[in-house]
Amino acid sequence: MQLLLAALLQVATLAARAEAQPRDAGSAAGGQAPLVEIRVLGDDTALTRVRVTATELFARLDVRLSVVADGVDATAPSDDNPLVLAYVDLRVPTAPMVDVDDGRTRQELMRRRLADVSSLETGVEAAVHVVYASVEALLQLTADRRAAKSAPAPAPAPPPPPSAPAGAPTPAHAERSERGAGLDLGAAFRLVSLGDSRLSPGAGASLDARIDAGPLQAELDVLGVLHASSELDFNEGSAMLRPYALRVLPGVSVRLTQQLLASLGVGLGLDHFVLDARSAPSGGTATDTAVTDPVLTSQLGLRFPIGGAWFLSVLGTLDLDLEPTRFVIDRRETIEPLLALPRLRGGMLLIASISPTRVHRFAVRTEQP
Repeated sequence: MQLLLAALLQVATLAARAEAQPRDAGSAAGGQAPLVEIRVLGDDTALTRVRVTATELFARLDVRLSVVADGVDATAPSDDNPLVLAYVDLRVPTAPMVDVDDGRTRQELMRRRLADVSSLETGVEAAVHVVYASVEALLQLTADRRAAKSAPAPAPAPPPPPSAPAGAPTPAHAERSERGAGLDLGAAFRLVSLGDSRLSPGAGASLDARIDAGPLQAELDVLGVLHASSELDFNEGSAMLRPYALRVLPGVSVRLTQQLLASLGVGLGLDHFVLDARSAPSGGTATDTAVTDPVLTSQLGLRFPIGGAWFLSVLGTLDLDLEPTRFVIDRRETIEPLLALPRLRGGMLLIASISPTRVHRFAVRTEQP
């Protein structure tokens, strides 16, 4: 319904800007009803469906209808200019294109690419209704002008429609933002500090479940990351330390603008460290070790769209290790520290995510110019 209202408004506006001498709906040769010609780009099935649907729909108007394949001569005489010449492109059935031109001047009145079309049948129905709305608007405009000419005094001009608020999308670029439960899947890159100027990069995956309610989005983020190994050298010995991270963070995202969200999350996590002893130190022993530290975790940052259903999250993180681990060297008689994990560990997180469900993080365009 919103699509038809937008189409009706645009056709009426463009027609009012056309030539100062508009044609009369009954001025065709011989006083016949005006002609509406629809040219179909597509296969025979598409042509047949358009012809059946248009014949049924346009029976409500006092017009003559011609539905032909594009490139085929129309059935009407060559000197009978149509009221409207419409092109319906159904070569991609789920993304039909409608182009409506003035039949006499060939001035383009409207162009629409329809989205959210699930089949050929629904695409034909939507496209034919767009053409019907255009024809109905032109006929009404012509009838109003005829009545104004025959009236003893010109009718007062209607008040102009209220102007759209600044930044509002135009009908040709209408944006749709669904509300409800949604899901985001993402690929993550994480960089975290392990103390002593030691940075550990890692990659993983994220899963975000959320509920959108206008400017506020309540969410639950689950993140798993595998970090690169860090080499530890000590007195002719060596070891490799590989961290793993798991995070669960409830949080909220607040809409700053139509294309920008601020995100905050606080939750729990586990940091698992595997120490692979490659060689024993001089006068000591080498053993493999695996430990798990519970952490309180938080994240704060921004989310913004990067195209289609994809968006990017740039987040700063801060972890509080509840039981920070100390790795040591056992030299039989003495124990020397090797690496002491800091209690507070800062980091950075980049996540490229996609919204595969109907409810997207950001509004998506339903039509193209």
